[in-house]
Formats: sequence, structure tokens, C-alpha cells
Amino acid sequence: MKARGFTLIELVLVISVIGILTVLAVPGYQAIVFRARAAEARMMLSAIANAELAYYRDHGQYLAAAPSTSTGGVPKAPVAFDTSRPSWKQLGVRAEGLVRYRYSVVLAAGTFKAVAEGDLDADGQASSFELDGATLAISVRDELE
Repeated sequence: MKARGFTLIELVLVISVIGILTVLAVPGYQAIVFRARAAEARMMLSAIANAELAYYRDHGQYLAAAPSTSTGGVPKAPVAFDTSRPSWKQLGVRAEGLVRYRYSVVLAAGTFKAVAEGDLDADGQASSFELDGATLAISVRDELE
């Protein structure tokens, strides 16, 4: 009677192939995750810009908004968007669920600048997205794109 099963060599070979495929796949997966997380900042900045433009149309001026999170610094993990602050209530901007960025609006030279800051890759350096209210262009600093 012949024994059925895999030899040790066959098992080592299969495990080696799985390990190589994992090493090749993880960096690509991480890049996709970071891009998806960065999409949150772009969408929220667009929502903030639309709210600022509507506020300007109704009140003839832009509205500055304090940082949207109650944490002391740039979030390293998802946090709640603090909708209790009066400026965010006036703008009508809110986020569904947790956010990965701290959002704020500063006024400058008759326009506004919306900023999103967060540490997505936990490298200790904040990634920053800035939307210029005059051109509605978004500039990115230290993001993995």
C-alpha cells in the first residue's frame, strides 16, 4: 500500500511561492489603501469649498473654521469630526463617521484656504492637502501618490 500525501519538499515549495507572492502584493495593496484614504481629504475639501461659496453668496464674506477635531494635533488614527464648533455648524459641513484628517479654513486676501492634515502612513510627518478658494485647486504635500 502506497502512502498518500505531500512530501516535505513539495510543502516547502508551496509555502515559498505563497511567501514570494505576498511580498510582491503587499506594497501594491498599501499604495491603494493610501490613495483611498487620500480621497477622503479631496472629497471633504470639495464639500467645504462648496459650503464656503454658498456662505459667501448668502453673507458676502467667507467664514473661518477652527480645526474640525478636538484632538491636540494631527490625527494618526480615525477620529470624530467635531460638529459642535459654531463655524462648522454655520457652514453646514459634517462628516459621516470617523475622519482621518483634521480640517480647517483660514481666510486670506479676500478668499479662503481649506486645509486637511493627517498622518496616514504613521511616519510622524503630516500629509497636507490645501484647497485654494480663488482657484479651487488642491495642492498636496507629503502624500504617497
